[in-house]
Amino acid sequence: MAENKKPRRLGGQAQGPRPIRRVAGQSPRPTEPGSEPAAEQSAGTLTDKSAEPKSAKAVKAAGTIAEGTAQPSILERRRTTVVLSSVLAVLAVLLIGLAITGLAGEPDEGDVKRWEPTIQAGKFTPPGAGVHPVTVSSVEWAGSVDEVANAISKIFTFSAKSIDGHLEAVQPLMTQRFIDEEYTATFNETADKVKANNADYQMQTQAQSVLSATSSKVTALIFVNQYVTKGTGKQAVTDLNPLRLFVTAIREKNAWKIDDIKAG
Repeated sequence: MAENKKPRRLGGQAQGPRPIRRVAGQSPRPTEPGSEPAAEQSAGTLTDKSAEPKSAKAVKAAGTIAEGTAQPSILERRRTTVVLSSVLAVLAVLLIGLAITGLAGEPDEGDVKRWEPTIQAGKFTPPGAGVHPVTVSSVEWAGSVDEVANAISKIFTFSAKSIDGHLEAVQPLMTQRFIDEEYTATFNETADKVKANNADYQMQTQAQSVLSATSSKVTALIFVNQYVTKGTGKQAVTDLNPLRLFVTAIREKNAWKIDDIKAG
């Protein structure tokens, strides 16, 4: 029988890999450096080290680009500023023009016709074309109308006790023409009735306005309530008479004096 001989290794011939000896309880080691597990670890290491910095740089670069190219708000834009400045300039010019027109539109007293209202019971004549009823400022006519209304209240407020000295007391509030031609005769008739009935006359202004006005003459519309009380104590009786008065006053020595009164 032939013997089984081991093959002979020739010099310089590479020897095959040695088998790995395992020891009980010990985990197996990778076969050789450069094997597949090492390659996977190397690939993972390269991925972790290269991917993260690239992502961080990309985020930083994106933020820088976003900051550099951010659009300004509409109020910060140069075009908006120019448009707003132009609008404000136009408004300023318009306001100045309106102010100049308003001042120029005030008629001079000597250049216009003054409106004289026709006053009759239940009738009223408005001003015609080209006729200016008021040739003074609102401050001036308001002051004059207020002075006229106060004068009316004083002229027609009296009682049985004050009637004797009333005419003399209110004369400075009226023109001499009105005193002589109208008021004195009417007052004397009323004075007798006031004494006979032990009456008390009170006149209170309820509303007032201007009909026409210049620096020397004003016609006012005044609504008044006249309270007439007759008798005293429990026997006293009070009547209310609402009146609408058209009052014309003339300026004399820096004071407005009543020159005409008509009820309507």
